[in-house]
Amino acid sequence: MNRPPRLLWVILLLTAVACQGSGDRTLNEVDPAAVSADPTFDQVNAIVHRSCVPCHSEGNSLPLENCLDVVAQRFSILDQVTDNLMPPGAWPRLDDEEKLTIRRWVENGAPSPCD
Repeated sequence: MNRPPRLLWVILLLTAVACQGSGDRTLNEVDPAAVSADPTFDQVNAIVHRSCVPCHSEGNSLPLENCLDVVAQRFSILDQVTDNLMPPGAWPRLDDEEKLTIRRWVENGAPSPCD
């Protein structure tokens, strides 16, 4: 009986590994403890203030200058940063921890001092 050559086994193994998926998993799947389960408004506001407020200030069609603005726009903020639409251009994108912080804050009801 003829045995398949080792090269064939290597090719089959590599094919099986490649078919397992891209390995693209979210930070929440990889390390859910990397971000607080209950982020505070202050944590989210620090991200928004650094990454959003420089463009979204008074006079802009979507100002994010105060607590009420951030809470009112929470779903839009989450969508825009998740889809990497904001911040635009060469402005640094939010990292996975920042995105997960905003996501968890929104999912927890967006608690804030302006409620």
